[in-house]
Amino acid sequence: MRVRTDRVVASVACLLLVWQATGCACKKCGQPSGAARALASPGGQWIIGVDPVATTSSANPAGSGNVVRRGPGFLVVQDLSPGDVAVASARPGVRYVEPNYTFRALVISVGPRLPLQAGIRSGVAGGATASSARPAGAPNDPLYDRLQGMRDVDAPARWATGDTAGDAVVAVVDSGVNPQHPDLAANLAANPGEVPGNGVDDDRNGYVDDVLGYDVINRDPDPTDDFGHGTHVAGTVAAVGDNQTGVTGVCWRGQVIAVKVLDGNGEGSLAGIAEGIRYAADRGAKVINLSLGATLPSPPQTLLEAARYAGERGAVLVCAAGNENHDNDGPERNYPSSLELPNVVSVLATEAGRRCAAPFSNYGARHVHVGAPGGEIWSTVPDGYQSMSGTSMAAPHVAGALALVWNDLPGTTAADRTRGFLARFGPAEGELRNCVQAGRYVTLSK
Repeated sequence: MRVRTDRVVASVACLLLVWQATGCACKKCGQPSGAARALASPGGQWIIGVDPVATTSSANPAGSGNVVRRGPGFLVVQDLSPGDVAVASARPGVRYVEPNYTFRALVISVGPRLPLQAGIRSGVAGGATASSARPAGAPNDPLYDRLQGMRDVDAPARWATGDTAGDAVVAVVDSGVNPQHPDLAANLAANPGEVPGNGVDDDRNGYVDDVLGYDVINRDPDPTDDFGHGTHVAGTVAAVGDNQTGVTGVCWRGQVIAVKVLDGNGEGSLAGIAEGIRYAADRGAKVINLSLGATLPSPPQTLLEAARYAGERGAVLVCAAGNENHDNDGPERNYPSSLELPNVVSVLATEAGRRCAAPFSNYGARHVHVGAPGGEIWSTVPDGYQSMSGTSMAAPHVAGALALVWNDLPGTTAADRTRGFLARFGPAEGELRNCVQAGRYVTLSK
């Protein structure tokens, strides 16, 4: 599948126009802030929570509307009136009713872009440093000097020990990944239980031919990125390093499962994201990156149940905190980052080269757990390399770091691993003390 570069750029531009139109005055700096407030559910869709055992056969409790999706423990129903919703809520066996909210990719701005060819040429401006001049642990990738975020989290200190592969598979639940990108193809995790292209669900997980991942949007096994955001996130997690090509990820010989839950406009439904989380956990991902969100007055039950499901299977969710310069400890919070679960890590974005909060980033001394670089982050995009900013870019620094140190962490449960991971980071300097739980900042030097 050929990725249209103009579609990727135009889609990001569209998202930024939405931000500009819906931004609110920033309480800390007085600047517009990137809004990720949940849109109305697509097509008036509602999620009705029912008995998980009966999901596949249960009738529509609302008695009207059309069932458009059946998930574990819920139905998605379209064209319900307020009266229909009230009827469904009162029915025996109905556990909850909530809108099928729309979530967005949490990128706030896009910067310069380079074609693929620039990533394989030496001598490009800001490009490769000569071997003799590179610090210990630094890779030979031509665009490495642009990766301030890798230096900010002290990734070379870990790489210098020879640890570049990581111990946990990372699922990027996002807009998909370009499986043919030369800096990503080698690190996409193949499903060992599936035979490619035979039209059979060989591993009986409910998904046919899901070799490299799954596209929840289009209901097919091709998670190719048609927005650009997921490929960027995946590159920060695990772009191939030291291959004299492009950039490198935190976990440069790690493994990534691509799960497409966002469309070509960077938007996806609550039900689709919940399915993507469950799929990733069932595929064996131990770290699930969620660089997406929506601001809501309460946590969606469908999302809570998916996150708990992943936690029971040993997976930690690493989530972007949001770009509204908003206090996630307040009555309205960004989700999934503000889910109060022991396997959720919420990530604030910091400025390039500085351990202080980026002016757009959400914050919260209770509901935001760690800071990481999120400003002017270079990474892979479907047709090359590009700089982007947002908490979307901060989260994969943490996801990659978590995968890299996974086997160093105490305990065996997702909650144990989360506690052990966060305990590695002490109080940070300055502003982060008031913005992040315990003032933590991710670093791989410890």
